[in-house]
Amino acid sequence: AKEYDAARGPAQEALALAKQEGIHYYLAATHDVLCELNAETGRWEEAVQHGVPGLYYARRAGDRILEANLLINLGLAGHGLGRQEEAEKAFGDALRISEDAGDRYHEALALFGLARVGVPAHEGTDDGVAAGLARRALARFEELHAEEAAVVRAFLTALEG
Repeated sequence: AKEYDAARGPAQEALALAKQEGIHYYLAATHDVLCELNAETGRWEEAVQHGVPGLYYARRAGDRILEANLLINLGLAGHGLGRQEEAEKAFGDALRISEDAGDRYHEALALFGLARVGVPAHEGTDDGVAAGLARRALARFEELHAEEAAVVRAFLTALEG
């Protein structure tokens, strides 16, 4: 995660510049980068601190893809913080936006997010829903030759093991 730490400084500088400019798209994009950096490194609270304003600016800018990406990272943060309902709502909203926009990549990320949130906390519950969502995500990632396919395959193996 050294690359992530190295990216944090420049990302903060970019956000400071965006705040000076006050342009919604730049504010959304810079908050999005910081939200994702924090989500990818398990800094859930910080991810939320950037995700929430990022979402506001993405909606003001009318940028659906940025909005979907922010929702996915907020979903990851919600899941990491144990806020399952929040996470499910974020991933669900991201899925709808991605489907409407025809964005297969974010659609797959949202599906996989929903699969992970849907994983039962204890044995003996039906995990068919999670597996179904994960298989849909896997199909999209494979179509796109995306590296995330490997992560989804491992998830399904663990689920079905």
